[in-house]
Amino acid sequence: MHCDQFQPEKILAAGPSAKVYRGVETATGRKVLIKAVLQDDETVCPLDRDRVQQLAPSLMQMRHPHIARLITLLPMEDELAFVSEFTPGMTGRAFDAEHSPSPSDVRMLAVQLMHALQVGENLRQPHGDPKPSNLIIADHPSGGLFLQVQDWGLSLAREKQPPETLWFRAPELHAGGPPTMQSDLFTAAGSLFCIATNTSPTLGTTAEEIQQDWQAFDACELLDHLRPDLDQPLRDWLAWLLSVLPQQRPKSVSQALKVLM
Repeated sequence: MHCDQFQPEKILAAGPSAKVYRGVETATGRKVLIKAVLQDDETVCPLDRDRVQQLAPSLMQMRHPHIARLITLLPMEDELAFVSEFTPGMTGRAFDAEHSPSPSDVRMLAVQLMHALQVGENLRQPHGDPKPSNLIIADHPSGGLFLQVQDWGLSLAREKQPPETLWFRAPELHAGGPPTMQSDLFTAAGSLFCIATNTSPTLGTTAEEIQQDWQAFDACELLDHLRPDLDQPLRDWLAWLLSVLPQQRPKSVSQALKVLM
């Protein structure tokens, strides 16, 4: 990948649809995150490039400290790359394997995640996939943890979703429904459950298996067993968001945040 405006410095990961680099903006020296989209024959979960370019203008409006802002889209001859803000830290997937967050940490991350989702609610633009690997967690300079949400809306540009997306997807999306704020709340709560317990709510390999796993999933019972140190209102709140039926979840992110606070 070559672009005069942004230069990759170090590869950080190879995701299901893109190679991820830490890069630099040549004119200013600021660090950026560059996601170079893989060619269709290089991945089983390709991104629809036309759809990505249609989504880009609205995705650039997603601005909040807890959202990794999309700076620009770089369409080149045979390549396409996203350039967004760079936040040092680790994904929620890596974080849950290396840390045991305190109850106050879990609540702090939940509040920050709800603030991010509230931006999407205000703009009527659900994230679609706030799974653990789309959450970056870092130490905050003033203490505690800082969370930032990445890859807003990109799942809308995929016909076939990677396994982690399927594991954390709301049941109604497996049934073919469109992303909504209620489905975002479900996935967000599943990610917080994963971060708090270092376990995935489901590991099915097909939509049918995952649906069965969710039907048998009892968040209250599992949290009582795995994280009895979490206060009961927080455990109840997570279980509320993880209701299988969307009408049994909060009616809005604002309502979920109000109850959490």
